[in-house]
Amino acid sequence: MDTTQEVYVDRDEMLDAMRLRAHLTAHTQLSDAGREALAMLSHTQQRTDEDMARLVREAAALDDLCDDEQDIVAIYAARVALIDTFRDYTG
Repeated sequence: MDTTQEVYVDRDEMLDAMRLRAHLTAHTQLSDAGREALAMLSHTQQRTDEDMARLVREAAALDDLCDDEQDIVAIYAARVALIDTFRDYTG
């Protein structure tokens, strides 16, 4: 008896869920100032389609955050960049 089942998962829905999870993880670990910086970066990235990692490198708003919060935002940016790379992958 074959007990394997195929499960269909929409790739875009899965990537959207991964992006939301990355955002929520970062959001829960940041101060109010960190959350504001994260929201600003996310909003800018969605409106301009800029690379999140580049936005993080150039964001002056992050200078006011402690090193730990800067790391949290950088990790978030890396996750978003990876998710976006998979979203753009057509192979």
